[in-house]
Amino acid sequence: MVKTFYVKNKNGSSLNLWRTEKRKFQIIKNGRFLDLLTGSNYILIHKKYLTIFESISSDLVENLPVKIFRKANDKSRDDYFEVKIKKQFTIDELSLFGKNEKVVWFFQTQYQLKLIVSDAIKIELENLEKEKFIFSDDEKDLLG
Repeated sequence: MVKTFYVKNKNGSSLNLWRTEKRKFQIIKNGRFLDLLTGSNYILIHKKYLTIFESISSDLVENLPVKIFRKANDKSRDDYFEVKIKKQFTIDELSLFGKNEKVVWFFQTQYQLKLIVSDAIKIELENLEKEKFIFSDDEKDLLG
C-alpha cells in the first residue's frame, strides 16, 4: 500500500487569497508568499514544482496556471499553479496503489484544503527543496 504524508510549509504566513475567477486570485491579506498556498477551495504551488506534479497521472490531477493580483496597486504574479485533484480516495482504494506510485489528494477541513502526497512525491519534493516543507504521517497534524 502507498504511504501518505500531509504536506505543510515549514514557515507560516498571514497571506490570504480570494478566488475571483476560475484561475484568478486576489490578495485580501498581505503576507509572505510561500511555496505552498492553501485555502478553503484551492491548493496553489510554486511553479518550480510543476514538473513533479506533471508526472502524476492526468486521471488524478490537473495543473492549472493561475494569476495572483493585488487590487490596490494593480500588480500581479503568475509563478504559481493550481493543483486540481480529480479524485478522492478511501483507505480501501489506497491499498490498490503500489508503494512507489505518484498519488496526491486533499483533506478538507472547515477553512482549508490540506495537501496529501504519496512517498514518491514526498521524495521528489524533498530532492528539489529540502528545507521548504514539513511532511507528517501523524493523523493529529492533519486534523489539527
